[in-house]
Amino acid sequence: DLPDPTHTEHNVALYDLKKATTEKGADAEGGCSEGALMASIRGAVAKLAGAAAAQSRPTVPATGAPQSPVVPRRQGVAPPPPPDADSPDADSPDAGAAPSPRGPKIISIATLERLCSGGNGKACAKAAAYYYLGRGAPKNVPRAMHLNQLACKKGVAMACLFLGRAHKAGLGLPKDPRRAFAYTARACKLGHGDGCVDLAAMYAAGEGTAKRPTKAKALYRLHCARGKVWACNNLAMLLAQRNEHLDEALRVAVKAAEAKRSFMTFDTLAFVLLRRKAYEQAEAAILKAIAMAPKRGDLRRRLATIRAEARRAEQLQALRR
Repeated sequence: DLPDPTHTEHNVALYDLKKATTEKGADAEGGCSEGALMASIRGAVAKLAGAAAAQSRPTVPATGAPQSPVVPRRQGVAPPPPPDADSPDADSPDAGAAPSPRGPKIISIATLERLCSGGNGKACAKAAAYYYLGRGAPKNVPRAMHLNQLACKKGVAMACLFLGRAHKAGLGLPKDPRRAFAYTARACKLGHGDGCVDLAAMYAAGEGTAKRPTKAKALYRLHCARGKVWACNNLAMLLAQRNEHLDEALRVAVKAAEAKRSFMTFDTLAFVLLRRKAYEQAEAAILKAIAMAPKRGDLRRRLATIRAEARRAEQLQALRR
């Protein structure tokens, strides 16, 4: 399986704020629930968009991603392709496999190697996973990488993405930003959504290619609309870093934080709110991120920055009076 940029979520019931902000201003002092924070931020989004009220936004279920009236969302999982009626069963990597009592079919490595030699790219990719994980065969990373290269050449997008991430991190393959970019671009071209999100990040950072923020934003927008949480999150961060389209940045940051409650999405939300000079809401969001990952120094530095900028704004306002 590919490494995933997501992080384990933690359940945090309450966090403390000096004030709970709403669309009408300061609310009662004391503890503030996560729902109240998101309602407050949704109110700000509604104001920026010229909406009548925050309640007009779709509600978010207690678990899972928010329901979109346009694009069904499944946390970045694309619907499986329809079966190919013209493809003979013998060509499938699952041919002859016995069902496992725990769910997935277990296929012998010998069968996968035979199918791979016969030109079945998916079998090459599955055999690569077996060797990489040491499942059904002794762990053999070089063999896994070779089989992934064969699978990528045969048009298996997941194998291309795996190779791109391996070259980027230097895990099992030499660290090579240019090759990482080439494999990631191929994964995106073959239709892998996560590959396109990774590609956008490389364009934004100039990894293995020249910096192309316009191309990065276009890819992020496309895949955010298709329900990729990290595309929304990264788009919000990129726009805020460039201090542009902050209304859009806030909308997609809220979308990401509602769909994936992690310290990363709330950190991004806090940064966008800081750029909007919404200091109380920014502090609320970063406190939520810190509650999820209390040992991260970067989050505490963000909190210090928010408080320092809020104090400067208060001093400037006092001088103007």
